[in-house]
Amino acid sequence: MIKDNKKPNNTPASVLFVCNFNAIRSPIAEAIAKKYYNKTIYIDSAGVAEKLEKVNPFAVSIMEEVSVDISKHKMKEFEGLIDTPFDLIIALSAEAYKKVQELTKDHSTIIEYWPIKDPTETHGNRETIISAFRDLRAELCKNIKSRLSN
Repeated sequence: MIKDNKKPNNTPASVLFVCNFNAIRSPIAEAIAKKYYNKTIYIDSAGVAEKLEKVNPFAVSIMEEVSVDISKHKMKEFEGLIDTPFDLIIALSAEAYKKVQELTKDHSTIIEYWPIKDPTETHGNRETIISAFRDLRAELCKNIKSRLSN
């Protein structure tokens, strides 16, 4: 994890997860965080590129395995949320990190970059691909619990 600001590592009141399209990494992160922290932290997600029509079907499938439904996730673009104050923005891709830095340079928001691999870059049969999505879920779960359980 790369942190931009040197503020205390306290639990934030609000968190925004950002990736490229808000179709895989950020909706999974949002859903995991909401599963554990929805009563104490405001959580949302967005993408920095033009939004897609729906969440990736593999993402929906691996979240169903842990009894979390993201099939109806409403995809949002980061620029539409720029005026919403977030204590912490977590970028999950290099592109998102760069865009978040550009668009929040006048804000006091803490920005962190978690270099999370895009599972769509995995090639092979269905089981190989679904395994990459499960690895993504496990990594996000570990990082989220570590970061937000302060």
